[in-house]
Amino acid sequence: MIEIYKNKFEVDVFLLQIIALATMLIDHIALAFFNDNFWMRGIGRFAFVIYAFLIAQTFICIKNNESKITKHLKFYMLLAILSELGYDLMMQHKLDTWEVIFLNQNVMITLIIGFLTLYLINELQNKLYSILVIICSFYLVYFAKSDYGISGILLIVCFYYYLNSYTKISALKRLFFLISIMFSFVIFYHLTIFNISDLIASFALYEITYYPFYFLAPFLLILYNGKLGYKNLYFKNLYRYFYPAHLFIIGLILFIYDKF
Repeated sequence: MIEIYKNKFEVDVFLLQIIALATMLIDHIALAFFNDNFWMRGIGRFAFVIYAFLIAQTFICIKNNESKITKHLKFYMLLAILSELGYDLMMQHKLDTWEVIFLNQNVMITLIIGFLTLYLINELQNKLYSILVIICSFYLVYFAKSDYGISGILLIVCFYYYLNSYTKISALKRLFFLISIMFSFVIFYHLTIFNISDLIASFALYEITYYPFYFLAPFLLILYNGKLGYKNLYFKNLYRYFYPAHLFIIGLILFIYDKF
């Protein structure tokens, strides 16, 4: 929740989770039912950024507990499996061929690979090996064809390094760090969407009009106070299963609409 003390606004994990759920839902409703409404899709740019941030924070909290790491990884894999049906229905409105099923994978695949990347970086504790792990993760997520792909892995890794150091630097440096992260993320995201030969022309396309929304995220994340905030078992389960549940509902509606 938002806390006010010493004339400062702060946000905790609970509020970030609420914002992530709300912006993701708005984004997917726009994608499915409102013909890619610009403002709704723009608001939706916050969702993945916050999820990547929270994945990095989660790993930092449990990095010294192997059993928790295994437990989280298994759960993320379960979510990825549960989410794929709804994701394919929402994106393609059908499941009639293997090509449709394997065309693209849901974002949980990216988050899982990112989580594993952080695990290996933490275990190896070597800069050169860490770079090699990140490069291998780029290749893996590229061939997996999951949402946000290489740019998603980069974002998770950058947030990991940011969260390991943000309490030691000033607010201005934190903001600069976060804006630099978002700049790198947007560049990589753009490069993975368009071919190098089409790069200049691609900057005139509609897709890039969403990019400024990404640069609003640092002004939210800089307020993060490192606290969990409000705890509630019902909300915890809602947050955990919302992604596959809402994808399935939206995908089923689109599937039925196309059929009838």
